[in-house]
Amino acid sequence: MKNRRKKISRKKPELLLDDITNSDDPEIKQYMLMAFSEEHKRINFYGQEHQLKEEIKRADERALIRLAWKFKHLLSPQMQKILEAQHPRSDNI
Repeated sequence: MKNRRKKISRKKPELLLDDITNSDDPEIKQYMLMAFSEEHKRINFYGQEHQLKEEIKRADERALIRLAWKFKHLLSPQMQKILEAQHPRSDNI
């Protein structure tokens, strides 16, 4: 079977945060840990298992979006545009 490259949809391009998440910068690592910790504190652990999995996914996404906005300057111009279009900055970031 051939390796197939994952195509990025033109309708909703994928936001790639590898430039931030793979960084060795201690400031980024510290902020990432803090954001994940804060978002995971908001999870309701007393629901159904499938609800818990969804809440964890949403918390992880919120933490990554906070990280992306904090270190937006490290993203490529294309990724910055995708971030702005898909995740408009809220006042609490």
